[in-house]
Amino acid sequence: MQKIQGESIREVSSLAYVSTATFLRFVQKIGFSGYSKFTTVIKFTLINQQQNAKEKLPFTVKQNDYREEYLKNIIEAVRVIKPAKLARVTAKLAEHPEVFSSQMVFLST
Repeated sequence: MQKIQGESIREVSSLAYVSTATFLRFVQKIGFSGYSKFTTVIKFTLINQQQNAKEKLPFTVKQNDYREEYLKNIIEAVRVIKPAKLARVTAKLAEHPEVFSSQMVFLST
């Protein structure tokens, strides 16, 4: 990241031994609208890394925050799953009740 920070797309594509069009397609394939958005993310990633290095804070998440985010992900998955797929999942779980009961033992401890 430090090598390509502040470099033009031509310079970066040259370093990668690809054409600028190929590098731009790569950037778009990984989810950026263009090269400038890509470099902006790199810039702020480097800034955050430098700040964390100064503060000497490891990347950690509080357990409570982790649980809340995990629950949000589960709720979102249930919200968007199609009823037919949900019916198939519950049918499979019904075929193998030990999967559900072992999870309940784990959750209750």
